[in-house]
Amino acid sequence: MASPEAAVIRAWVEYAPWARVAVNGDEVVAHLGGQRHRWAIASWPQVRSTQLTPEQVLVAANLGSRLRSQMARRGQSFGDRHTLHLVAADGVLHLAHVDQTDNEPDKPQRAIPPLPPGGVRAVMTILADAEKPWTVRRLHEDAGLSVGHAQRILSTLEQADLVTSVGSGPTSHRRVREPGALLDWLAEQPAARPRPLQWATHVYGRNGREILDRAVQGLETAHCDYAVTGMAAATLSELGPTEFTRVHVWIDPNQDLATVAQRAGMKRTPRGANVVLWSDADGSGRKGSVDIDGLAVSAPVRVYLDLLSLPRGSEVATTYRRVMLGY
Repeated sequence: MASPEAAVIRAWVEYAPWARVAVNGDEVVAHLGGQRHRWAIASWPQVRSTQLTPEQVLVAANLGSRLRSQMARRGQSFGDRHTLHLVAADGVLHLAHVDQTDNEPDKPQRAIPPLPPGGVRAVMTILADAEKPWTVRRLHEDAGLSVGHAQRILSTLEQADLVTSVGSGPTSHRRVREPGALLDWLAEQPAARPRPLQWATHVYGRNGREILDRAVQGLETAHCDYAVTGMAAATLSELGPTEFTRVHVWIDPNQDLATVAQRAGMKRTPRGANVVLWSDADGSGRKGSVDIDGLAVSAPVRVYLDLLSLPRGSEVATTYRRVMLGY
């Protein structure tokens, strides 16, 4: 797995692809002045700015505005979630999120490891009962993860200051500090808003609800485990648009999308799709699904995350979160 510092830089690669920055193992590669340059990633606080060489870039989740300003004046390379500043003999590359500010501008923070496999499902499980004391074994059992993965996920959340450790020894456990902050953090994780393997299809129907009912009937006929999400799920909870034009459904990843669609009577179409099947690779789409009007619907946290990824879904997501989750 890539280091958390490499993940910080990779976020900039995705944010500004035109900048021609890349991550190669523990190195950052960029083109400045027509030349290709490399910087070795140095992790704060193992390496301090006063120890940095010109061939290194200091990386953390947040270096703080004061340290960033000092390093820029010294002509040093650095990167965090707010700024990427690469210095070479041929020039300087400076990228910044101008719409963001530090909550603690002068307090550097370590880079937090990205969520490991199963992490989204684990955090959803925790949020479903945020008042519960969480142990490694309980998360392992409730989320269906290995003990090792459960331990890594709880450690990641503790490093991010989202849970607090209580007690020691056999009675030790973690408690969620603030469910809203944990959900905000989860929504920012790339793993929470993936680009799943999908199959776009068309099902005849005079309106969104008729399309949804026929799609679900087809999936049940095909004996496929599913969960409705997105706008259709919000509307089923009376929190979405009165009429929706596209249905999104998570389905069992062990079943081939094309085969399921064919058995369900869905026609593949490059344009005008009104039913999109998503392969639920990490299991979070169907984990904790609920029954609404006889239909399996994704857990509220999963629906909220999916709404954020859909066009014009943010406004619906805000209302859905306030009513369904309350934080």
